[in-house]
Amino acid sequence: MAEALCKLTVGDIVDTWKIKRLLGEGGFGAAIVNTKTELSYAMKTELMSEALKVLKMEVYVMRQANINKAKHIVQCEDTGSYNENFLYVVMTMVGKSLQDVRKMCPGQKFSLGTALSIGIQSLEAIEELHQIGFLHR
Repeated sequence: MAEALCKLTVGDIVDTWKIKRLLGEGGFGAAIVNTKTELSYAMKTELMSEALKVLKMEVYVMRQANINKAKHIVQCEDTGSYNENFLYVVMTMVGKSLQDVRKMCPGQKFSLGTALSIGIQSLEAIEELHQIGFLHR
């Protein structure tokens, strides 16, 4: 999947989305701006040649969660394909990754309270998925 995003660079335009910066180390995400509204979102990509087609399932789950007003699942804003190379999904931006936040903590460790809060919210997200008919592995 990293190959697909390597072909995108900061400043590139994908439909109505402008690549603002690349996210994470995995190479599958980018921070983007809608060229019409100037609002910021996140984009995830997948090569069209990927055998598993994970992105298609993720979009389906997001849309079902959005319909059911799940509060722990990001909003799916847009989907599409680009240059016949990759598929993309645009979703609401939720902030820094837990790994990035943890690295900023003293000793690079979450406090007990923070760890418990993350655990509770994670369980609530899984519960929301179960309530709309999805099992998480």
